Amino acid sequence: MHPDFIDIYSYAKRKGFIVTIFTNAYSMNRRIVQCLKKQPPFQIEITLNAATDVLYDKLSGKIGSFVKAVNGIDIALKAKLPLKIKTIAMSDNWNELPKIKKFVIKRGLKFQADAVLYPRLNGDLTPCNFRIPAEKLFNSKIDLTAAFCQTDSGKPAVDLFSCAVKGGDGIYIDPYGNMVPCICIRNPKVSLLSKNKNIRSSQKIILNWINKQRYGNTSKCSRCVYKQDCYKCPGKGFLETKDMRAPVSYFCKLAYGALSRRN
Repeated sequence: MHPDFIDIYSYAKRKGFIVTIFTNAYSMNRRIVQCLKKQPPFQIEITLNAATDVLYDKLSGKIGSFVKAVNGIDIALKAKLPLKIKTIAMSDNWNELPKIKKFVIKRGLKFQADAVLYPRLNGDLTPCNFRIPAEKLFNSKIDLTAAFCQTDSGKPAVDLFSCAVKGGDGIYIDPYGNMVPCICIRNPKVSLLSKNKNIRSSQKIILNWINKQRYGNTSKCSRCVYKQDCYKCPGKGFLETKDMRAPVSYFCKLAYGALSRRN
């Protein structure tokens, strides 16, 4: 959607970035496709949450958006760009999932649905109202095998962060040039636009903060026997409860269900 997208994307490619593009394909056009053909991205991940114009336009809030999105998907496919279509399963589109699957498979792509919804970055819990009840999910064929927490369930966890960001394997930079701990936790932040800051020094500040974060003796999550199957991470917990260490009841149910399904 950014008017300078092609310039920004081309610059990133020249700098050696391996780029994945996240889009709903609404703004995909022939000019952008021609650019992507010349400088292919690693992957283009497209979100498709409906297979009919009535429901799609309702979810997007924009009349005619379904037609534009489908057109964007089809011109990208025709250009043989590396596409991956994803669906967020929610209460509004639950009954339409078979149609979405048919739409995706018809285009030679693999159907992939995820049912884990999170609050907005500003803490607004409205998206959580569209969650499918955990019990209903585990009686379905929706794949819920991926987990964020890989902590050993046999002993209490000490370090709060167990994801890749703790090991310094990645950095997060927001649209305003700030390096932040992760996509969900936007404080502390270090402005990379400051003259006395660079990537390495900023990462050191952020990692120092991350490495100091502990569960504490009162945390239920630290001692939970289901934590190896939990979808909660410090960032997701913070968005929903304003506390990185607090449990989220919906994720507790998912973790219990994942363990039950496996056993």
